[in-house]
Amino acid sequence: MQNHHVINEWKSEMTKLLKMKYGNKFSKTELSDKLDHIIDKNLKNPSVSVFNNYTNESTRSTILELTDFIEDNHIIITGGGCLFLPHGTKPNILIDFIMEIMKRRKDAKKMRKNYDKGTANWLRWDIAQLLNKLVINSLYGCMGYPGFALYNVFTAEAITAQGRHIITTAINMVEGFVGSAFYFADENELMHYMYNVHEEYKRYGDLDVSVFGVSDYLPMTYDKLINNSKFTISDQLRNSIHQMLIDKPQGELALLYYKNNLLEFSRLDIIKAKFKYVVENNGLLSFCEMDLLKNDEMRKVVKDIWDLYEVFVLYNYPVNDRIRKAMYLPKTRALYTDTDSVFVSVFHLVDYMKNDVFHGNNPMASDNDLTFTSVNLMLIFINIAIDRALKTLCSSTNIEPDWAVKLGMKNEFYLKRILFMEKKKRYISLSVLQEGQLLGNGRGLPEIKGIEFIKSNTKPYLREFYTKLSTEEILESENINPNKIFKKMAQLKADIEYGMSHGDSKFYKQAKVKTPDNYKNPFSTQGITAVMLWNTICPDMQIELPADVNIVPIKSLKQEKPKQDTPTQMVTADPLKNKHVAELAEKHPEVYDRLYKGIYMNENPLIRYMNLTSIALPKNTDMEIPQYVFELINYDDIVTNSIQLYLPVMESLGIHSVPTTANTSHMTNIIQL
Repeated sequence: MQNHHVINEWKSEMTKLLKMKYGNKFSKTELSDKLDHIIDKNLKNPSVSVFNNYTNESTRSTILELTDFIEDNHIIITGGGCLFLPHGTKPNILIDFIMEIMKRRKDAKKMRKNYDKGTANWLRWDIAQLLNKLVINSLYGCMGYPGFALYNVFTAEAITAQGRHIITTAINMVEGFVGSAFYFADENELMHYMYNVHEEYKRYGDLDVSVFGVSDYLPMTYDKLINNSKFTISDQLRNSIHQMLIDKPQGELALLYYKNNLLEFSRLDIIKAKFKYVVENNGLLSFCEMDLLKNDEMRKVVKDIWDLYEVFVLYNYPVNDRIRKAMYLPKTRALYTDTDSVFVSVFHLVDYMKNDVFHGNNPMASDNDLTFTSVNLMLIFINIAIDRALKTLCSSTNIEPDWAVKLGMKNEFYLKRILFMEKKKRYISLSVLQEGQLLGNGRGLPEIKGIEFIKSNTKPYLREFYTKLSTEEILESENINPNKIFKKMAQLKADIEYGMSHGDSKFYKQAKVKTPDNYKNPFSTQGITAVMLWNTICPDMQIELPADVNIVPIKSLKQEKPKQDTPTQMVTADPLKNKHVAELAEKHPEVYDRLYKGIYMNENPLIRYMNLTSIALPKNTDMEIPQYVFELINYDDIVTNSIQLYLPVMESLGIHSVPTTANTSHMTNIIQL
């Protein structure tokens, strides 16, 4: 059972690891015998079934035979376990189509750069690139749709799984390379790290690190290995680690110390001098690609920095359990991740440029210019590091290099400031750079994603107020003052309450209501029930559907359904049990009579027991709203609903809210600093 690729590779690697740990304590023969014993005792070789859903053929095999087949035939392995033949083995009609659409999108984005964001021509080419993006992305859905000519649910699942592996690979690289958050889950991971670095050192030859100005890397390296181990380390293992390090040359110790330790390595004088030269001689850097640097000498210096990073800092190996680590381990630099994107914080590196490189003496026109240049300069190296990680992922899954180059991530936005909400895909940000294009003449443009107040059904007054508040007090403010924001929200609340009491309609919810036949359950639809209530109690001012209306919350006028009431046998109900209905009947009996006849005694039980919690008011009309309608309005709900639109932002700033019902909350003056 041992004559298989995976077993031979495991034996070879374990022999080297044990040799590194124990030195000459055991002979090669002793190690081989011990490993053979472990294999014979513990190895399982379960049977597997490989199904080809294109030929509808199934083959029985074993896990070891399958791994041999994958290795010998360079079978592409996807994250979900779906296997593909190497590129070019069989015709693939989708490849040319996808590549053509990707080219069209790239061309559209290139044209978009010629215009300022938001202009008509910019929007034209933005829509063009977006349409091409949608076509490409829709292929996933098509592959999972049984009616599609090329339907293959396994391919659809493979796309999802592989996407997950790609983005988690990027996350782990960001956390390690940028944030130095590289931890060992167990002794095996620690030993593999030391072995991988040892093998790198052998390839580089003897590294002269005397120029770094550090006399002895042993204690610093030992502390790093121990501190980055997130498992209980026995005294025996501590001693073993120390013994392994004692005999290593300073060059190898330096590698062990600086791998995934970007900031510490960058503090070396040799690196700081190169950064200083680039910033002082290049001017404002508005891009993050090495090839766009203005002259050969500048590119050479930046490349020199990367060459040192690549040797001493970059640790580019497939991460075991990458998905779990990306999801659950604490993250310091990958602040937010989505299906195909990672938001990376680099401001610790900006602080390094300002404080360590220039010691507070700004060589540029403004602090913003230095920040902007520092971010883009650091992104040059981060982009390369992520690219290296993705190429390694491709190699480990048998994707040919010619196709691996088509997989990549690039910097799309430089965000000067961003505030995330608790829920995914909700944030506000100030975008300064988009794919190399300066926004707002370098000042940046605010962007609000996924938050309720930007939706089309939000009253313009509130949308404008919240957008302005977010822009001025959060995105563009030098220092965010939660207390100031709270005071402005409190003033808004007071303004709404005053306006409501004086007949101001600008806080009402806007809605487009279609005819009832457009809804599956019209009498359970808020717009329909609200219009029916208006038409019932205001018969002289009918709203004809379809129509644009204001939806206003009211004190509930719903009557409870008697248990005996059925579609075929109506039992007389008593709507006056509802206190709000009783108040209406007492003050406006004629209005109650219309409501009683039109709804409470309607032959259709779906109408009789509608959820009457809102009323529709006509828009764009000179009609005077009757006083009894104003008396029905639930002003507390309007105020609450208006304020709630901004509560997610306030929560993110530490301004807490208190739940009042299952669906509503009120802001408080409790601020968590």
